[in-house]
Amino acid sequence: MADDFMVLRAFYNSTVLTVFSIVVLVVVCSMAGFVLQRREGGELLRLSTS
Repeated sequence: MADDFMVLRAFYNSTVLTVFSIVVLVVVCSMAGFVLQRREGGELLRLSTS
């Protein structure tokens, strides 16, 4: 019976870690995309508009 609770606890921990990691990844990539889009005269700007 104790093993059942360990599996549930492991599932909960994995879920929390996954959600937190995805939220951090989305925020960081959004900030990087905003900076790259607003940068003037860069090579990346020419590539994205062609």
